[in-house]
Amino acid sequence: RMCARRAHSSEGQSIPWALPPGADGDGEQQPEMAQALAEAHEELQCIHEELASLNAENRYRVETLAEVSNDLQHLLESTGLAMLLVDRSLRLVRYTPLVTQIFRLRPSDAGRPLGDVKHGLRCENLTAVVQNVIQQLQERVLEVQTLDGRWMLLRVQPYRSALHGLEGALIVLLDITTRKEAERSLLEADRRDRKSTRLNSSHI
Repeated sequence: RMCARRAHSSEGQSIPWALPPGADGDGEQQPEMAQALAEAHEELQCIHEELASLNAENRYRVETLAEVSNDLQHLLESTGLAMLLVDRSLRLVRYTPLVTQIFRLRPSDAGRPLGDVKHGLRCENLTAVVQNVIQQLQERVLEVQTLDGRWMLLRVQPYRSALHGLEGALIVLLDITTRKEAERSLLEADRRDRKSTRLNSSHI
């Protein structure tokens, strides 16, 4: 506590030092400080509760998104289609397990350029086809053969999302070997029938 002191003038007279009003009222300041601290504590408590609520909400959203992503992945795998998703820079985003029968992929290949990935398709311009689909925003459908003699329906279409619009391209491969073999058998049967008809006509 500050005490009052006395000063001496040049004439030797003592002059009392005056304290500012309320300076000697520590008892009056303490309740005000206590109230201010209580209010600050209450505000911090409210902020803490809001942050805890936001954290819980964000955690719920992350868990929900993870579940949705997991469900979508299982859904894609259950379709029995070989699908490969690339971004606008032609870098791998995700793929279904069946794609690994055509493309030599590993889980660590996410982000790898499509042109660097080896595949078993007789389609040397695959990267150019995908790039053209992204630029022209038009789907391409091709019938291509694999190196081991199978036939695939290759469908490349622009991939869009509701939030970001065009994000890349989706490559879908469907094995059509059975269909191609049936078509070839029909063509051969038709050719034999025509040949037989010509032979019979020549003998008439």
